[in-house]
Amino acid sequence: MPALYSSRSSPCPNLINFQKDEQSCSCYISLQDILFNIITHIVMKIIKNFTIGTFILVMILGNVQLTRGQASLEFFETYTYADFKSNLDPDDPFFSLVDTRESHPANAILGFCGDAETQKLWKYIQSKAFLKQLPPELSFAWGPASSGEGSPLYALKKTPGAVKGPEMDEIEKVSLQKDEVNGGSNLSITFDQSGAKKWAEITRNNVGKNLAIVIDGKVYAAPKVMAEIRQGRCLISGKFEDGEIEHLKQLLE
Repeated sequence: MPALYSSRSSPCPNLINFQKDEQSCSCYISLQDILFNIITHIVMKIIKNFTIGTFILVMILGNVQLTRGQASLEFFETYTYADFKSNLDPDDPFFSLVDTRESHPANAILGFCGDAETQKLWKYIQSKAFLKQLPPELSFAWGPASSGEGSPLYALKKTPGAVKGPEMDEIEKVSLQKDEVNGGSNLSITFDQSGAKKWAEITRNNVGKNLAIVIDGKVYAAPKVMAEIRQGRCLISGKFEDGEIEHLKQLLE
């Protein structure tokens, strides 16, 4: 092998003794050059493919991790429909854009909005003229759309310094449980020790109030807190479209 490499830098070093003349030596060297180039090309191609494959694999794994990391979990006290309505004039355009026929005074849902009116409503409720009628800590958020009803609208109370609930990295387990009453599945979230303490604190501070469970900016439930929950468990139930509850589980896992 040393002769093979040295033949590329000198005419016939160490190989001339094995050849009958200079012409045969040149032919021999040419053959070695060809073999060297072929082997080098194959090796470099393997290395290149391995590098590209490794890069693609890293990118895929990175994207999987990034997708998981993008999900956010937040908890907010909500305004009831009665609280929200008391800030507006009865003739406010809001009530013509939202279906409030099933809005209960003590409920967290302000009303439902069909797909055709969603953009128009969102533009109106973000206008300065409308927002100046409302408390500064009020922030709007949609819930998942349901067939025939449209998307529910919520008013969250984002008070500075308010107690925050558990975060994504404090989730210990996510599982689906069969809903024996309404059919379908409920989503059960179990927090670790640190998350359980935060969950107990935020439920204790919101007894008698509606607490919105917000995932990726969307309100998936806003139940009324009846008592402090010390077991570190949170249950999300409701009317979900096909595959939505499974997708939600994947986001939180």
